[in-house]
Amino acid sequence: MKLVIGADHGGYELKEDLKGYLTENGYEVEDVGTFSTASCDYPHIATAACAKIFGVDPKESGEIYLDGNRLIIRNPMDAIRQGVVLAPEDRKKEWLCTKLSIRDNISLPNPDIIC
Repeated sequence: MKLVIGADHGGYELKEDLKGYLTENGYEVEDVGTFSTASCDYPHIATAACAKIFGVDPKESGEIYLDGNRLIIRNPMDAIRQGVVLAPEDRKKEWLCTKLSIRDNISLPNPDIIC
């Protein structure tokens, strides 16, 4: 099973311990950062992990479970249909069409194509 993990600089050491434990116990781990204890802007780390779950960035392998149920997410529409959403860290730059209504914005499967 492959797990995607990430942490800000304050959680770096714990993340490294967790990564070691998971690897030793047979899990494949994809670390999306941070990679040191240096202070960093961490929202992009959470976005990288969430983009894999949401289907924006294709997963190479692995499974996603929500409340014990396996989710099959190949793309953002699959995620939305199963109740998984992604709120980007900067919604005005990423995935917000300011000329559309809120209703239209939350129903867009591929806003980068439309906007």
